[in-house]
Order: sequence, then C-alpha cells, then structure tokens
Amino acid sequence: MNYRIARRIRARTALPLEYDYETRRLTRIPRDIRLRDGELRLQELRPVNREQLKTFFSRCSPQAIYDRFLSGNSPADSMLDYLTDCDGSRHVGLVVTQQEGNEELIIAEGRYVILAEQPAIAEIALLVADQMRRRGIATLLIRELIEIACRNGVTHFSAEVSADNGPTISLLRKVSHSLSSSIWGREIHFEFPILMRKRTAGEKAERDGVRLCAHAKRILENLGIMNNSNLNVSSVLESNNNGLGGRVVRLKHGGW
Repeated sequence: MNYRIARRIRARTALPLEYDYETRRLTRIPRDIRLRDGELRLQELRPVNREQLKTFFSRCSPQAIYDRFLSGNSPADSMLDYLTDCDGSRHVGLVVTQQEGNEELIIAEGRYVILAEQPAIAEIALLVADQMRRRGIATLLIRELIEIACRNGVTHFSAEVSADNGPTISLLRKVSHSLSSSIWGREIHFEFPILMRKRTAGEKAERDGVRLCAHAKRILENLGIMNNSNLNVSSVLESNNNGLGGRVVRLKHGGW
C-alpha cells in the first residue's frame, strides 16, 4: 500500500475505529512458527510495536521499501502511527518476529485494509526482510490474512504492485484462483476473490498426506537418511480388518 492510497483510505473513513485490546484477540494468534533454521512468532501488530516496526523498515533495503510503499521514502511518523493503528477487523496488521538475544525483531509484516466505500474489498500489503525471503513467510501471512478477512465479510483482495516486483506478482498468482489486473503506468492493480470453500474429503486426505510426508522427510533428514537421492517418501491410507485405519508413510528406494 503506497502513501497516496493510505491517505485516501484515511480520508474516506468517517469515524476512528475502536478496538478493545483487553478483550479481543484474533484466533490462532499469537503462535510460534518453526523453520528449519529457527523459530519465529506470528502475532498481531499493535501500537506498542511502533518502534519495532520503525526499526524493521530501517533495516530493509531501499528496493524493498520502494516495493512496499511505491515510494523511495521511509515511512514518516504519521504513517507509522497509521500502520500500527489496527482494529483487528477493518484494518488487520500481522507481524512475524524473531528473537535475537534479548531483543524481539520484526522480520515481516502484512496487512489488509477494508475500503470504506467497498466493504467487501480489502487492500493488502506485505513486506519480508531481505534475508528472510523464499521461506514461505509471505505465503503464510497472506493466507492468514485471507482467513481473517473471510470471517469479516471480505470477498476480494486488491493490491497495488510495482511492475518490476516479480516476487509479489508470483505470490499473488499462486494464492489466487482468479486474478484480474490493470496497469497504471509502472503500477499494476490486482484483484482476486478470497472466499474460502469447504474442502472435500479427498482434498483433506491429500493435504494431510503432503503434510505427513513433509514431516517424515524432516525427521529422516535429521537422521541423515534422506541424503540418498534415490529414496522417496510417500503416504497412503490403509485400513485393517476392523475397518479402522490411518495414514501410513512408505519409503521406496529407486533401485529396489
């Protein structure tokens, strides 16, 4: 979200949004996220995180800041106030943090803002620290935002993206089922539906199988077994004579 759009959104919101931080919490947040090389934490962005967010932006590369705000300038104090003034419904901000010694640093942030005149459409924006990219963090943020937005009546996401921002364009194409776009100079306006449909039993089984295989691979890698490139991991559903069953992991060697 760039400065022009942020100013437009603020101008269109007639009344300040109220948020009771003592009683309201987003479900499943905060929670820990495990990566191969460490543990992160997903949590709501709140006014108390203002200085952490400022530090995060200062550590990002100039190109990352431009891709995020469509401007080469770092966020001013008024913009930082706006970015941390989330209500958990119409304006949702999420951050991913990492512990470094005694300091908790923000390494990614994502948000959506519902447009006042189009309550079914929310504009999204994401930024991941340069050194933490290509780890699925942006995908995690956008999927979490989709789930929250669907519960709040949002049916579509929109985004303003620089035409040179290949990673974000690829991400939007990956998470959307039907992506429409229009070009304004060097900016591309994207819009896509986010309504979540109920998974079929087959889709749930396939998803569980993929997760189980990934978990098994991590265990085998830690044991040094997956170094063999001919070894494949697959999962199947098996049942016993009583009709009860579960998902079983099978290992297969390419030479067997």
